[in-house]
Formats: sequence, C-alpha cells, structure tokens
Amino acid sequence: MDWNGNQVWSYEIADPAFHQHHDIEDLPDGNILAIAREMTPESEALDAGVDSSHASSHGGVWAEAILEIDPGSSSSNIILFNNGHQKLLPFSNILELEISFPYSYGKAEIIWEYGSSGEDESFFSDRISGVQRLENGNTLICSGIGGWLFEVDPDGEKVWGV
Repeated sequence: MDWNGNQVWSYEIADPAFHQHHDIEDLPDGNILAIAREMTPESEALDAGVDSSHASSHGGVWAEAILEIDPGSSSSNIILFNNGHQKLLPFSNILELEISFPYSYGKAEIIWEYGSSGEDESFFSDRISGVQRLENGNTLICSGIGGWLFEVDPDGEKVWGV
C-alpha cells in the first residue's frame, strides 16, 4: 500500500506447501523477506528419515522457511545453514536454493553449495547457526556449537575465520 491507501503490489503465501506467518521485512534492494511454515507431506518426510513423532495431525511435517521474494520475478533465492543430523547427516553445509513460484515440494534447485562430509575442514552444528550473503558476494558462516565464524568467497575458498 502506498501512503494514499492504494495497493501497489501483493503476494500471497498460502497454499498446501507454505503459509506465511509473523513478519515480513522490506530489504534495501527492494526484495521482501517473509517467514513461512513449509509443509512436507508425511510420506516424503518419513522417506527422508524424519521420525514419525514429528508428523502433525494434518498429515505432514511443518518446518520454518525464510523466503526472499523479488516483487518483479517468478523465482527467488534462499541461502540457508543446513544443520545436518548427528546420525543421518553428520555434517552441516550451506545451500543456496532457487525457488520458483508457485512452489511445489522438492522443486528447489541447488545453485550454490559449501561444505560436505568429504572436506578436510568440515563443520557440524545441529543448532544455533546461521549464514548471510555479504554485499561483496562472499558468504559469512556461523557454526554455532563450535563457536566458529568464517567467510568464504563464491568459489568456496576461506577468506578468514575465527
């Protein structure tokens, strides 16, 4: 809405896969950050190794998703810290996903990745971690459990770390 109450743009996040909730934030580049709940069908979640106790009475598993929406595009990129799992995936990694709208489960394309189980300097943190793309194109990574903060360039080379 503009100052005169005219609708200048709208975007709905309410379908079987996503439900927008809580906050949105205008970003300096004109994009919009939104918090949504993402539904994974129960059968797909169980096939991926999710414990059945996490399934909801609505037939699936809900997780949080942070979506960056470009008002002029039919797709958006998300960068995330994939925590991993101590038994199933004993390492963490960073994924940049391209999401096309309308979204359907499993249709995101990985367009950049950092970290794998085969790396000499792998990192694992099953909670309190995060990632942020910097203005210079590098990526700032916080592996929370170990208290490790580091920056990598687009080629995955470490710039610095503490």
